[in-house]
Amino acid sequence: MCDWEMKVTLTLIILCILFTFYAWGSNPSWVQGKLIYSFQNLVNGKPWTLLTSLFIHVDWFHLLGNIFFLFIFGGSVEEDLGSSETILTFLIGGLSSLLLSPFFYGPEALVTGASASIFSLMSLSMLVNPLKFIWPLFSPLGVISFFFFLYNLFSIYMGFQSNTAYYLHITGFIVGFILGVKWSPKWKRNFVISTLLFILYSFLVSLISGYLGLIVLG
Repeated sequence: MCDWEMKVTLTLIILCILFTFYAWGSNPSWVQGKLIYSFQNLVNGKPWTLLTSLFIHVDWFHLLGNIFFLFIFGGSVEEDLGSSETILTFLIGGLSSLLLSPFFYGPEALVTGASASIFSLMSLSMLVNPLKFIWPLFSPLGVISFFFFLYNLFSIYMGFQSNTAYYLHITGFIVGFILGVKWSPKWKRNFVISTLLFILYSFLVSLISGYLGLIVLG
């Protein structure tokens, strides 16, 4: 991964760190009113929140998790497609999700973080290079993308209550999928590969879990 040409991805990561630290060091009320997106802030004449919100995170877990996955999926897209496609996917996925957020969470809901943008990069990478193996997660990109998409769908179906914007993750994923159809000539094949890989991995995990369970019981 060190030899990737990741100028855009690394720039986005740096912006996430800088904006987040700045927000953490500022008055919370001022940050919520001036830098965090809500539909209410938008109509009150603060359009820049559509951008600043993409880089501000609420805590260390939120920040470090998004940095990790931005490095993986952003780096993959940048390596396979280029810098322009990476930044466009990040922005289109993030902005689309923010603009649609009032339909899911109401006009006063504060929405922040790069997660929806990362989900766009995730689905795009799945349709471009699903077999690329990610060693830290011990899995190909196609399997990882499929897992997180289904997990968020399951969370919505089960009605899990948390600060995680599951609907916006799905929105970002759909945006990335649309871009993947446009930019990847082999998107159909790669989607089939991702699906089959996910089924295979799920079967293997179930098999190993069952085997380990028998050992414990034995």
